[in-house]
Amino acid sequence: MSVQSWPPFATIWNRICALQGQPFRTKRGLPFTYKVGSENTVWVYRGGRRINQSLIMSNFSQVYSMMQGGPISGPGLINQLAIARGESQVRGTSYVWAILYDPRVLPS
Repeated sequence: MSVQSWPPFATIWNRICALQGQPFRTKRGLPFTYKVGSENTVWVYRGGRRINQSLIMSNFSQVYSMMQGGPISGPGLINQLAIARGESQVRGTSYVWAILYDPRVLPS
């Protein structure tokens, strides 16, 4: 998908919200689901239990912006890119990357 044809972030966020509760997998293949709570907070569940980390909408927006500069091959590069861009680091990069790169969220 060319950068020019990428949907606005609001469209991506609506897809993320619509897919809550659906199965996802990290790059390493670990299964998880998530729920979007109040104040646009994403809570990740692994093995039926909520992990003790919340992800906020701005984490997804920040990474989505990075992706438009070119593909990010894995979650390990996200914070390197954030630092290089003078931005704050992203929490839960494995989950943010997995959700954004899922074809249900951003079709190729």
